[in-house]
Amino acid sequence: MLQDPRPIKPLQHALSEVLEQLAIEFLPSQWRLQESLTDPGPQQELRHLQSYLDACNIPYQVFHNIKPQELKHLPSSTLAMADNGSTGSLGELARCSTEPLVLRWAVQLDASKPGSRKNQNSDNPVSLLAFWQKLRDSVWLRNALRFEEGSFKPVIYASLLINVLALAGPLFSLQVYDRIIPNQAYASMVALLFGVALCLGFEHVLKHARHSLMEIAATSIDTRCTSQLSEALLNVPIHKTEPTVLLQHLRSFEHLRELVTGVFLLALIDLPFLLLFLVVITLIHPYFLLVAVAVIGLTLLVVASSHYRLSRLGQTQMKQARETQSQWLDSLASLDSIQAHGVQHAHGKLLNQLQLKSRMGGNAVREQMFQINQKIHLLQQSSWVFTITLGVYLIIEKQMTVGGLIAVSMLTMRCFAPIQKLQSHLVQTHSAQASFEELDQFLGQDKKNPQARSALDKIEHIELKSAGVLKPNHVWESDQESNFIVRNINIDLPVGTRLAIIGPTGSGKTSILKLLAQQLKCDHGHVAVNHLSIDHYHPSEFSSKVGYATQPPVLIKGSLLDNIRFMRPHIDTAACWKVLNQLGMKPGWSSIRMDCTCQLKARATIFLQVKNRRFHCAEPWQENPA
Repeated sequence: MLQDPRPIKPLQHALSEVLEQLAIEFLPSQWRLQESLTDPGPQQELRHLQSYLDACNIPYQVFHNIKPQELKHLPSSTLAMADNGSTGSLGELARCSTEPLVLRWAVQLDASKPGSRKNQNSDNPVSLLAFWQKLRDSVWLRNALRFEEGSFKPVIYASLLINVLALAGPLFSLQVYDRIIPNQAYASMVALLFGVALCLGFEHVLKHARHSLMEIAATSIDTRCTSQLSEALLNVPIHKTEPTVLLQHLRSFEHLRELVTGVFLLALIDLPFLLLFLVVITLIHPYFLLVAVAVIGLTLLVVASSHYRLSRLGQTQMKQARETQSQWLDSLASLDSIQAHGVQHAHGKLLNQLQLKSRMGGNAVREQMFQINQKIHLLQQSSWVFTITLGVYLIIEKQMTVGGLIAVSMLTMRCFAPIQKLQSHLVQTHSAQASFEELDQFLGQDKKNPQARSALDKIEHIELKSAGVLKPNHVWESDQESNFIVRNINIDLPVGTRLAIIGPTGSGKTSILKLLAQQLKCDHGHVAVNHLSIDHYHPSEFSSKVGYATQPPVLIKGSLLDNIRFMRPHIDTAACWKVLNQLGMKPGWSSIRMDCTCQLKARATIFLQVKNRRFHCAEPWQENPA
């Protein structure tokens, strides 16, 4: 063990026990990171706990100033701080308290809600057969592969010819040792050499052709899979978007793509041609078939028996690698906070520990793979020894020839080729298995398209009615003002109205704009467009009539006109200048070159569009260096 996962402080200890009951792993490294980033002050323990739960995407509810008569509504696993400052689980605090218990705050975990990792950690690896069954039944993957269109038929035909031509070597040895050498038929030897050379040449050409055909089919599959993934990622509801989760889907796609378009698929295509070699072995002598079938069966048994353990190790190693990568991303994103708190050295030690832990997980996988490869190699060598021993006995008994023995040895070794390829990519299969389950849930989910939607020709009126948005991992039932980002917002915006929202940082100005742009969903109240609820319109209808410029702005290389006309080349220059003049922007700005690295400020603006022109408007100006 690289570190003792058992926490020391009471709150850490209570949290680890509660997470263990919920089948969620406690991450000491993440706990220490959030502790180093939490500012000292009032309710430091609560802010530290909330930061950890938010980082691990664990839903929770927070309650303040809980009186003794209200404790009956909370489970004993609730994390809390008593009025005397002691922290721990509610059950432990109640047992240690001799007086009526009063709580400053309480945090109730709810791992059954979306976003919980309970199901992700408790899933057991399924068998290889069940995994391939899932692959076959997946609608989106079947649409991407499109086997019915015959994209892999040329590859299969080429594999058939390659495996047939592979018989040239054993048959050549059989003829040389049984007929050419005893009869000294050198002319026949020349003819055989010419024929074998042709076979080897055709095999070489066919392998190149199969590789090219496989690349073409793989590129087509990759394009279709990427199209489906990009469509799903870019159309995911913005209020449900979490960059870490979407990045995880991209990584899962990379693992699955390597499985369905790489060498593993070629080895899988070659596997059925074992029967061809076994048939030829049987024709030479049936006894060798028993040896070959027994050894191949034992090899497949070793692979199948090691699947569960290797799958477990592979999933653990993948989770550790993702934790390390996620920690690196979080560290780079919060680099200013790390430097401001002066915790670079401690944070560097944390990253080193995570990297070492990930490396040790990879070492365990490689050690298991080494043991499996050694077992297969031992079986392969044993097969060769048994074949030679049996062949010598049959030669002495004059039941076969030396050429037949050499041919059988070559065919037996050939039978192991696809099995060895499959085994070498077995870890890749396990990684793809976990990746496919994540992607299948993301891409295979039903898209809810209501049957009837109202048409939205133009927007004449937008209204917020008692709109409220909850903070992440909070519920409406708690009904506490601290649980809301914005609450009871009422805004009436007829067409042509200009609205300025003024308030301090964190008061909800951007959240109100995102509510109007439907990038946030109301947890209470609703948004009305033309006096109808926004739910009556299709999201694409609404987004085509409303533009939203984010803060900070996302700009492309070029002038202001280039940015306004981006993806809308039909907009003429006069219309662009009209919009810029309405926003009070001077024509001189059009000559300034801008890219995404410029230091710009922007005031986000909602612009209700007339004449179906969608402008994302902003008022940029150069930041004063002084």
